[in-house]
Amino acid sequence: MAMKGLREWITELDQAGELKRITVPVDWDLELSEIARQSTGGPALLFENIKDHQNTISTRLFINGLNNSRRMCMMLGLEKDTPYSELIKAVKQRMRNPIEPEMVETGPVKENVIKGDDIDLFQFPVPKWHPLDGGRYIDTFSSTVTRDPETGEMNYPAASFGELYPE
Repeated sequence: MAMKGLREWITELDQAGELKRITVPVDWDLELSEIARQSTGGPALLFENIKDHQNTISTRLFINGLNNSRRMCMMLGLEKDTPYSELIKAVKQRMRNPIEPEMVETGPVKENVIKGDDIDLFQFPVPKWHPLDGGRYIDTFSSTVTRDPETGEMNYPAASFGELYPE
C-alpha cells in the first residue's frame, strides 16, 4: 500500500533502515546542502538540529526521501526490487489517474495553521542550496536536470524516461 502522509513515510523509512537522522548541529547556509550532495544514493536524511532553528515553528528538515528507485517503489507500494521499467509504468499510470483529494474538517494537515501577520518564512529551516543562489529556496519535490555541453552527458539519466518508456 502506498504511503498516506509524511509522518507515515518517515516512520516506514526509519523501520526499513532507509533513514539517517542527523542530530549534530548543521548550518542551513550551504552545509546542509553539501551533506545532502555527499549522501546521494544513500539514505533519506532527517536533520534535527539546524542552526538558528532550535526554537522556531519548524525545527527539522526531511530530504532525499525519494532519491532512488528502491524508495520510489516503497512509496508507491511496489516491491522494492520492482524493475525500473515497471516503476516508470506505475508512475505514468498514477499521473494519468490522480486520486481526488479528500476534504477534512480536522487532521494532521490542519494541526498548524498560520495566518496574516503571523506568517514568517524564516521560521522554517529552508537551506541555501548553492553558493551562487540568491537566497534560500523552498522546494518540495524537484530535480535540476543538466547536460554537459561538451560531453552531452546528463546528471540525471532518468530525465528522458518518457523517451525510454513510451506509452
